[in-house]
Amino acid sequence: MKNELLKTIERTKESINLLKHELKMSKGVLLSHNFVVEVGAFTMCSKWNDERQCKLLHYSNKPYHLVSKWNQNGVDEIVKILKDEGEDREIKVYFYKEYYKEKIERLENFIKSLNGMIKTLS
Repeated sequence: MKNELLKTIERTKESINLLKHELKMSKGVLLSHNFVVEVGAFTMCSKWNDERQCKLLHYSNKPYHLVSKWNQNGVDEIVKILKDEGEDREIKVYFYKEYYKEKIERLENFIKSLNGMIKTLS
């Protein structure tokens, strides 16, 4: 169990590093797509199905997974589609830097919790 927790910590650290890198790369750059749309535990991805409906992706702790960013028109369209389809979960729109910072904080807290669990196993 301890080894699995240590592996999870390493994967989580990789995710944090990718998010921090994304923030670093955006310094001094003007982006047209500045928003992240979150619905419950999901974020809206940039893929569309054949019926032009948004698909939901679960926010993953995998190191290669970074969320799609949207411009204001995209956000408005997503929110309209979700409401038209009767989405009852809260729809949150974040400025992408705030979204990344919040996820980094959550992942760092997750690591602290896992380290606490490891200490109890020792």
